[in-house]
Amino acid sequence: MTSGIDIELVKKGMLRLALTDWEQQEHYRISEIHKQNGELAELLTGKEARKREPALSNEVIGAMYLEKDGQVAAPQLALGFLKSASALGCVIKENVEVHSFHFSNGKITGVITSEGDFMSSNVVVTGGAWSEKLLMKIGLQLKMYPVKGECFSVRTEVPLLSRTIFTPGCYLVPKKDGRIIIGATVIPNTFNQQVTLEGIFSLMKNAKKIVPSISQSEWERAWTGIRPQTADGLPYLGEHPDYKGLFIATGHFRNGILLSPITGEVMADLIEGKSPSIDISPFRVDRSIRKTNPIMR
Repeated sequence: MTSGIDIELVKKGMLRLALTDWEQQEHYRISEIHKQNGELAELLTGKEARKREPALSNEVIGAMYLEKDGQVAAPQLALGFLKSASALGCVIKENVEVHSFHFSNGKITGVITSEGDFMSSNVVVTGGAWSEKLLMKIGLQLKMYPVKGECFSVRTEVPLLSRTIFTPGCYLVPKKDGRIIIGATVIPNTFNQQVTLEGIFSLMKNAKKIVPSISQSEWERAWTGIRPQTADGLPYLGEHPDYKGLFIATGHFRNGILLSPITGEVMADLIEGKSPSIDISPFRVDRSIRKTNPIMR
């Protein structure tokens, strides 16, 4: 590996649990979509789900098993990307705020930052939930909003789970050394990153409902993150409609880590003038842009 970082990739599948008949019907609908696209999706009864994950409660009446689903350690993946970029010649600038852009004759020529100007013929805006604020300075207002997510983690002496568990109320992701991550709340329209008792309590309640023995686990820590959501739920990927060389990749909501590899490939292809390997027309930048008065430099 270029970075030397272990991203803790685990491919043991995911169980999407059904606690109601309606959720079971949704699993049937979603499984058909998976199968139509050549993916594996197996419907299970509650008994079959508990056979694969004995810690599950009797509240579980069914599940959809996604065999090919995998997971990584998000902080380690981000660090791996950073280390790899540095090893390949990128200069990393941390804690540097981007204020605006430089343009010339309809083309991007650089960025204005808290450490001065950095010139480039290609710039990619990847500011997550803060992208809209930056882009408004050049006359664009994307339909985006921040969504706060709270998570916490626990440790157990004996592993409770072997694969990712997902329900509408929470998810549980088993990590190495008996660690389990439980998330995540969905609180829209806020940049507040405080961990709240209400948010953590709701996750605890939902987690205990599906895995009762988790109540005996050891508390580790809690944290929050701000996710970028778009009006239609799809990310923005592409070149600015007015300024050549200015690219945008944002709005991935809670799937940023999952979609990071393909997003990187798509943006690299666009910058190099190649056609991406996938159809990115649903993610075009100009699908919901509102023009504002730009602050030009």
